[in-house]
Amino acid sequence: RNRLLCENRQKIADELNIPSAFSEEGLSKYELYRDNRDSLVQLIYRSFHEVDTVLKTNERIAMAELVVTGCWLEGLYLATKALGKGPKTEQNKSLYKTIWEQKYYLNNILMGLNEFKNDAFFQRLMTELEGVKWCYSSLANPTELNESEAAKIGQKAELLRNRITDALLQ
Repeated sequence: RNRLLCENRQKIADELNIPSAFSEEGLSKYELYRDNRDSLVQLIYRSFHEVDTVLKTNERIAMAELVVTGCWLEGLYLATKALGKGPKTEQNKSLYKTIWEQKYYLNNILMGLNEFKNDAFFQRLMTELEGVKWCYSSLANPTELNESEAAKIGQKAELLRNRITDALLQ
């Protein structure tokens, strides 16, 4: 499944004529740094920035919005997976804060996607993202994010991520 996903990501990147963060070299870097969260976040950010710049330069704003959304969703998914099922501790407190802060980025993403609300695909995506946003609705500050709330956010993110990746495989 992972190999097929990588091949599909590369194919999509090639078809969109964007620099690929999913080349063999890029994927080997992801694998190399997968246990080093700071390096992995830096690598993902650089890849995202490279793709985002090309898309915006070429006035492909709708595609840029999708890339931003996908990167955000993947980051949220990875962050919630990194927590695992363990308790909130001093060691993972900053990760909880980062997950909580994603609600602000989600609001910005939804505003950007709203420009394309007349498109059925974007409507479905926005509806799914509203489900993730709902998980954040009762959280007023980072300290309110507990194991249970983080798990709910992670489940919503994983469900949406899986729907998207499953669609790519078809």
